Amino acid sequence: MNSTIKTNRIEVIDALRGFSIIAILLLHNLEHFDLYFLPEQLPAWMKIVDKKIWDTLFFLFAGKAYSIFALLFGFTFYLQQSKQKEKGNDFSWRFAWRMVLLFGFGILNTCFYVGDILLFYSIIGFILIPVRNLRSGIIFSIALFLLLQPAEWVKLVLEWNNYSLRPIHEISGPYWESLYTTMRDPSFITMVKGNLYGKIGHLLWFWSDGRVSQTAGLFLIGFLLGRMKRFYTNPENRRFWVKTWIISILVFLPLYCLNFETYPIVKHTIHLWSNICLTFVLMGSFILLYQSVFRKVLSFFIPLGKMSLTSYMMQSLFGSFLYYGYGLGLYQFTGASICVCMGLLLGLIQWLFCKWWLTRYKQGPLEKIWHTLTWI
Repeated sequence: MNSTIKTNRIEVIDALRGFSIIAILLLHNLEHFDLYFLPEQLPAWMKIVDKKIWDTLFFLFAGKAYSIFALLFGFTFYLQQSKQKEKGNDFSWRFAWRMVLLFGFGILNTCFYVGDILLFYSIIGFILIPVRNLRSGIIFSIALFLLLQPAEWVKLVLEWNNYSLRPIHEISGPYWESLYTTMRDPSFITMVKGNLYGKIGHLLWFWSDGRVSQTAGLFLIGFLLGRMKRFYTNPENRRFWVKTWIISILVFLPLYCLNFETYPIVKHTIHLWSNICLTFVLMGSFILLYQSVFRKVLSFFIPLGKMSLTSYMMQSLFGSFLYYGYGLGLYQFTGASICVCMGLLLGLIQWLFCKWWLTRYKQGPLEKIWHTLTWI
């Protein structure tokens, strides 16, 4: 396939991954890295502004930035698997070991931030191994089934038949309650212990929120996009992303307007579907803009995308120190306006570090460790 890409890396992927990193960073700052707290001493006008900023950023990025991340995770697996397949190697066992290593990174990141996604990805990532050699149509059918949220519909049928399941929030409640205490504690060790214990509650939330099925489905879609070579620059792919953008926005609008207050399960499931549609709107917009005069502007995100693992874990380290009790404890004083400014500043610092590092090394420090241990 002809492509304008002249390097081994697909630049738009790095840029898109870096964009997701910044979006995730802004949301995490708004949430005080899961230490939710609304300072009462703020003036009334600032509370109004904070509410607008919160609603806008969550509408644009909540559930979408991580969805893009998940799609690119599946795409990266395709690149690694196809590269080894060309050499006559079976990448499956190596990928399984890679996921074990990612689990370790996730444990380390959880010590600073309980909302870590790496540990979760390392578990769900195993779904890619058994499907890697299936026909594309079969993989797409599996992905569609997962994205339809089958577990949620089972819950609804049980509810209609007056069979009540114990709500997940009752099970995970004690874990979250302990977290809100340990995050405020001035002891770093107490915070780490609290995060590792509270991670159980976070994983339960992933299940109850439908993220397990959704993430697995997005991994498979990302794998298929890689197999179809949809991230290369050519007229055919441009038409593909234009069609994807149009279809996604047309499906998103009615889903977003639907209201099922009587059935919370249906309401939440439709919300997940609308988020996926908006994810493809965002991703399609970014890719199409990257192929236009905006390429130089959007290439700003490339250094962050090349060092996505390092960037993501740096967020947790800096964020927990800024907001938690063992550090500066700024959760008590900062609303959304200030948090966004702090998030942008942190993003700029990370970008400067990544830019500096990549002028000296081919990979980020954690990327290098992960790569070296993968092939040890």
